[in-house]
Amino acid sequence: MEYVIKPLDSIGHTRSSLKRLQFDSGNAELDEYIKKYAWINHQEKRSARVFVACSTENLREIKGYYTSNASEISIEAISEESRRGFPKRIPALLIGRLAVDKSVQSCGIGKKLLRNAFECAVEVADKTGIYAVYTQAKDEAAKQYYQKRGFIEFQDEPLSLFLPIETIRKAIANQTK
Repeated sequence: MEYVIKPLDSIGHTRSSLKRLQFDSGNAELDEYIKKYAWINHQEKRSARVFVACSTENLREIKGYYTSNASEISIEAISEESRRGFPKRIPALLIGRLAVDKSVQSCGIGKKLLRNAFECAVEVADKTGIYAVYTQAKDEAAKQYYQKRGFIEFQDEPLSLFLPIETIRKAIANQTK
């Protein structure tokens, strides 16, 4: 089955239809977010952007999602040799949540969502300037997922991880060759 990544407000859902969404990632907090808070944050408050993975056969059937918003990293989070030239707060793009429905886990949807987030981050970096993408893993399993994809652990917060934009640019360039 083919999946596409779309902004939440482009697939025909409303705030009330999301409340009835059949979505089970195995993490109640992540499931509750897409059903109760995603629309508010994406469409009403615009405090985050929510991107969803849907089957090309049924765009209303959400099989995964991630959120992103502008953020920053404390300079203490990165290694001393990387700190030179940065202010105390370093601009970054936060991947706040990433979840995939259990029915399609291990099918590459998480990887597709993350790649989309990376491509968006590069666009943001080109327009406004950010140093990295970062995330706060929910647990050790999530942390390992991100570390397998190159994310680096913060010096002062073991479940917070980042990936420099330049690393992302190189990875995308290598995949398109």
